[in-house]
Amino acid sequence: MTSEGENVVKFSPHEREFQSDLIPLRSRVRESAVSSIRYGTSSKPLYVATSQSGVVLATVINDQYIREAYRDDYRNRSVNGFLSVQKARNVTVSQYPWASANGDPPSTYQVYDKVTKTRIVHPQGLIRAYLDSGTKKIYREIQYKVLAGDDHVPYGTTFQNNSTNLHLVVNRTYSGGPLRINLTDSEGDPVDGHIEIGETELGDTGPTGTIYTVSPSREFTVTATHDSETVKVTLTPYGVTNGSSNGETPRNAGGSA
Repeated sequence: MTSEGENVVKFSPHEREFQSDLIPLRSRVRESAVSSIRYGTSSKPLYVATSQSGVVLATVINDQYIREAYRDDYRNRSVNGFLSVQKARNVTVSQYPWASANGDPPSTYQVYDKVTKTRIVHPQGLIRAYLDSGTKKIYREIQYKVLAGDDHVPYGTTFQNNSTNLHLVVNRTYSGGPLRINLTDSEGDPVDGHIEIGETELGDTGPTGTIYTVSPSREFTVTATHDSETVKVTLTPYGVTNGSSNGETPRNAGGSA
């Protein structure tokens, strides 16, 4: 009689290494971009930043900000090293003091080749961090942040324009960060208006008068239109010097990712 253990799929060391190589390619951000291209679904603005050693992608899906980062120089399979699950958890949570102190107890487990994954659930979202046991550094991170409701992330400094019957408020953030845009009338009631960032159409604010997206990396202008009225706000992300004349807009996932 065949035992159940014989039916369990077992991966060779080479296969486990291959599985670990796929980690950077799997995420909700990438899935959203692929879906937009392959199936023609509604595209989401996609922020992309690259360097010689890494990449950052960010988008907003259903009022949730998702940011993923990958550092190739923090991943080194040739470095021999072993970390127990407890030590890996300690190294990881030390990088997220607020989330660890205010959230649920983190969960950590070994995945594939010399990689541990830690999951931290906190009041404003979720963090998934992948630690290389050789370099002892987090080489892969995905953060999910709540943008609406009682437990939303703190909003940045407000930039506003109420020169017409429309009142446009934009909360400043960092490049690629979660950008909140709110449109109301002179009485403070929400207005369903059409929003553009630079020359890129973003969408409508809907019944709540609010829409979220990712911030461009340079100075940009938000334009809101309702009926025959238009109102604009121009601002620069945190950490960016003023004076950039070409407002870089988030890339459209349907056309570039």
